[in-house]
This record gives sequence, structure tokens and C-alpha cells, in this order.
Amino acid sequence: MADYYNRQLSGWEPFVERWPARVHWFTEPANQMHPSRQIVKVTAKERLYVNITASLIAVFQTTKRAWFPGPEDQDGRSPQPG
Repeated sequence: MADYYNRQLSGWEPFVERWPARVHWFTEPANQMHPSRQIVKVTAKERLYVNITASLIAVFQTTKRAWFPGPEDQDGRSPQPG
């Protein structure tokens, strides 16, 4: 389960609902067709529900700008060509 804080509702909302699943991770040995590789297999009896809302996208965009500022975020102006 993964939640995010929805500022419009002043509360936590689920992004990913509780989802019982099994994850198997193993290394497949090399053969004549390919080198050894990592395999991840996920199995579940129920559907995975992901809630994507306008509020979630706004939180993502705000966080992205704060953590990874682009050139336009350095001084509040867009970069000028040349």
C-alpha cells in the first residue's frame, strides 16, 4: 500500500491499494541464446488498483521541481536560447 497527502482534502489518499502478491526473483543461467539474466516474476490472484488523480499529479510535479530543478527553476525565468 502506498499513500500520498492530498492537500485539497487535508488527508492521506491511497495511490496503490493493498495488494496481496508474490514476488520471485532469480537468476536464469546463461545458455547458447543469451547470457545469464535476472528474472522477476510477480503473481497475484487479485487485481492491482492504482489511483491516479489530478491531486496526485500535482504533488508529483511539485516534488519533481523541488528535487530536480530545471534551468527555468534556478532564477524563476526560462532559459534564453544562444
